[in-house]
Amino acid sequence: MPLSRCLTLLALSWAYAPAQDFHFTRHEIRDLGKERIAGAALDGRRLVTWGDRILTWDLPSASMQPIRARLPRKPGPAGALLEVAGEHGLALNEAAGRRALFWVNLRSGKIAEIDHGVFANEALPATIHGRRGILLVQRRIQVRFYEVPESLPRPWPSRDIYSFYSPSDQGGLLLSDVDRDGRVDILSGNYWIQCPEEFDLPWRLFAIRTWSEEKLSGMAQMALADLFGAGISNLIVTQSSSGPSIASREISISTSRARRWWRTSTATAGPISWSPSAPGPAA
Repeated sequence: MPLSRCLTLLALSWAYAPAQDFHFTRHEIRDLGKERIAGAALDGRRLVTWGDRILTWDLPSASMQPIRARLPRKPGPAGALLEVAGEHGLALNEAAGRRALFWVNLRSGKIAEIDHGVFANEALPATIHGRRGILLVQRRIQVRFYEVPESLPRPWPSRDIYSFYSPSDQGGLLLSDVDRDGRVDILSGNYWIQCPEEFDLPWRLFAIRTWSEEKLSGMAQMALADLFGAGISNLIVTQSSSGPSIASREISISTSRARRWWRTSTATAGPISWSPSAPGPAA
């Protein structure tokens, strides 16, 4: 989320029709004046925003409650809501300085450092083979997992899931069982990464698309939604970088033995739409 002065929600409305047009309606919740919002995370009807301060919002009433936490430095856009030792908290990444990754207790405001030297634009709570933690993209080139310790202030074990060997930076982060094997896979940038059968085994990378000619070709924002009312999640992707007809491309990924294929359509401009489909050739 870019720096913002106004808290806004976008609601999707659609009617099933051959044109399959989608429309978002804008609902402004509150004008925040000169206050800076760097990022937000949604948990049911609770929205948590961070920037100059941490705020929790009850939706749709938009009642606001500040969290009394002394942030070491202003946080960047990456953030993830997760519990530690039974306490609700928020993991944030400093936007400058030591670039610390830290966890904030949303009840007491106390802070525990997880790591430093972290440069993340996005982060997600994740459970991988029963291990709870935080998933993030480090320096736009590496997917990393931090496991929640049994108690604080014990260290957070980390594991580098996969490093992207690409000319372009990679951005965007989602979890979904792409190949329907019962294990959650990772989607980031131009790729999806297949979860192995055991935690310590290597992950396998598959290309969703191969456009990587520019520095920001793989930078994206991602979301999952059942756009067509078919009971299947579609991947919605927005990008600010240039590319070959990226806005008019429909991508399908197979669900059989981690294989994938895609088809392109130049019908109408819009975000990328992805849904599990039929088997295709291996990457």
